[in-house]
Amino acid sequence: GNSNSSRPRNVVVSDSTWLILGLGNPGRRYAQTRHNIGFVVLDALVERLAKTSLHRVEHNAHVWGPVDAAPLLAQDDKRRTTSASQVLLAKPQTFMNASGEAVIPLGETYGIPPSRWLVVVDDLDLETAELRMKPKGSSTQNGMRSIAACLDGNTDFARLRVGISRPPKDSGISIVEYVLGEWTDEEAVKVSTAVDEAASLIGDA
Repeated sequence: GNSNSSRPRNVVVSDSTWLILGLGNPGRRYAQTRHNIGFVVLDALVERLAKTSLHRVEHNAHVWGPVDAAPLLAQDDKRRTTSASQVLLAKPQTFMNASGEAVIPLGETYGIPPSRWLVVVDDLDLETAELRMKPKGSSTQNGMRSIAACLDGNTDFARLRVGISRPPKDSGISIVEYVLGEWTDEEAVKVSTAVDEAASLIGDA
């Protein structure tokens, strides 16, 4: 079929439009979990940039925009602005481990190649609330692996990693329990600041 068939008629994207993707699990029971920090950052961006601007559900994802913004890619502490003038914001609703099933069709529908994607994702290998931008590369995070698998192994898309740390070694808590667990009060304060910082990196026009 026509890959543009589901694009709303009034949505215009250019070759400087970026697709910003927040990864997480849908549903209230997951809303406050560590694994859902990508959704939380996306929600902050929607609040900052889009409000209800052209909100719709497409390809099993919530989508907003495009809206004006110029994401920054922080690399080696030197921020270089992407060529973006507009962003589409999206939250896949497939569950984390199948994120690629929503992301790939979205990119195709809007004609935005992976080189203009920025994926916001939780990261066990960074301290809680630490932010790190990476222009590309492999990842062991399940949502990222799903996207790469759907791209036949291509990992040339940018990601903003938000640290969630790891459970203490002697805690007896499994990684699955940990990422699907909720923030402690102390973590939540740090994470709230990190969410604002992350939204600023992406969403300052």
